[in-house]
Amino acid sequence: MRREIFRRFRDILGIDRSLVSLADTLAWISAGPRTKITAARAKVNAVYSVLSVSAKRIIVAAGTTGESKSLQLGSLDIKGKVLLFDLGYFRYPGVRDIVRQKGSFVSRMKNKANPVIIADHHQGPGRTRDWWGSG
Repeated sequence: MRREIFRRFRDILGIDRSLVSLADTLAWISAGPRTKITAARAKVNAVYSVLSVSAKRIIVAAGTTGESKSLQLGSLDIKGKVLLFDLGYFRYPGVRDIVRQKGSFVSRMKNKANPVIIADHHQGPGRTRDWWGSG
């Protein structure tokens, strides 16, 4: 049953970032977000394909750059794919781009979000509440 849920997707893309410490002499180029730990850091943002077990996109940015600013889906083919990303990457224009390109996504939502659920694709046991149309 669980595998059938994922059959409609061409791939699963995991999106995350890591902080990399740099030599302190590079602080003038890339300051770290937590300067008490190290003076210089870089953020490595990656889009990883579960199906092909490879990175589809890698972006290196200054340590103080926010996740939502460093993720650019523009040229990435996401039609029929599901994107998994953390709250730091969540932004409404990005979600709109995913929907326009006929992709799907899984993410936590911001506290102030007030979504309206327009469809429920769940099949099988496990859900006892009718979510359709609530918001």
